[in-house]
Amino acid sequence: MWISEDDAKAAGIVDNDWIEVFNVNGALTARAIVSQRIMPGSAIMYHAQEKLVNTVGRRSPASAAESTTASRAST
Repeated sequence: MWISEDDAKAAGIVDNDWIEVFNVNGALTARAIVSQRIMPGSAIMYHAQEKLVNTVGRRSPASAAESTTASRAST
């Protein structure tokens, strides 16, 4: 997770610390990358987990493929 030097200093975070990050989609742990490139008050994370993976009511790709194959076999 990329964070600004100002925000990191205020939170007591140094480069490469493990941090916990959360928002309305959930929470995760990641390494902190403290950088001058990030504006204070902002945070950036590339390749974050898709918020719909493993949520209640969502079928996994494997189970969806199995049900498609099963329906083709029965016709």
